[in-house]
Amino acid sequence: FERPRPVLQIEMLSVDRLVPYIRNARTHSEDQIAQIAASIAEFGFTNPILIGEDEVIIAGHGRLMAAKALGLTEVPVIVLDHLTEAQRRALVIADNRIAENAGWDDDLLRSELAALREADFDLDLIGFDETELDEIMAGFEGFGMGGGGDEAQGEGTGGGAATPAP
Repeated sequence: FERPRPVLQIEMLSVDRLVPYIRNARTHSEDQIAQIAASIAEFGFTNPILIGEDEVIIAGHGRLMAAKALGLTEVPVIVLDHLTEAQRRALVIADNRIAENAGWDDDLLRSELAALREADFDLDLIGFDETELDEIMAGFEGFGMGGGGDEAQGEGTGGGAATPAP
């Protein structure tokens, strides 16, 4: 048996109409809300908030908080009216948890970060703090985030992010 595919449509909805899910177990620090807000300001609202027909948020609590911090009055939403109550509850968790299970191709990440820096892109907008960037880029020729000078240059070894020396 194949389920019919839902028709997903992006709509604009007032932030005042959206209702946070009272049992949402995911938390958002003020720093993370500021990161999300900076991302929205730089790139636009590229990831709509997912809601039920009752306008209760399924995914996007942090995006709503960031939108309010930016003074936005409307946000893009997608109404998921095809989910059962159990599916909605599960998606609230799965939307956050499954993303945490992803990894990084360290060599590609280093290359992309180096290219962004070369283009003078503000790396504060991508979610890594300066210490994390230093650790990721350790040994990547020419990056030198933390004032590492010549000792930050060298040949990359591939694999995982370098561990800082004690």
